[in-house]
Amino acid sequence: MFYFEVTPSQPSEFTLLEPINNTISNILNPNLTWQQPSEENFANYTIIIDKDSGFGSPDFYYYSYSLSQTYYVLDYALDGNEVYYWKVIAYDVFWQFKKTVQMFFTYITDTLAPTIIFNSPRE
Repeated sequence: MFYFEVTPSQPSEFTLLEPINNTISNILNPNLTWQQPSEENFANYTIIIDKDSGFGSPDFYYYSYSLSQTYYVLDYALDGNEVYYWKVIAYDVFWQFKKTVQMFFTYITDTLAPTIIFNSPRE
């Protein structure tokens, strides 16, 4: 008879990279990137985007099943002139998980044209 024992452990710590926290951009399909954690039994990354920093009812969930694919370009455009929060969670096949070191990053979409206001009298 053969048997083996598996001791599950959480993926290692990792961080969000880009877009950096508090980015203001007119790009509505940003490329989200993060560090690769160490994990022998990797299952997926879960990418969560919400307009609520508490992530009470996320607007988007995305999944990536390759440990080395540490980026995701959004399939759907974000709404313009909104504040979004994004985070990534790494799971292994035993449902052990690790959230990024940062709780989340903030991404602000700004699609309004700039306005110039002159405060001095006309000549």
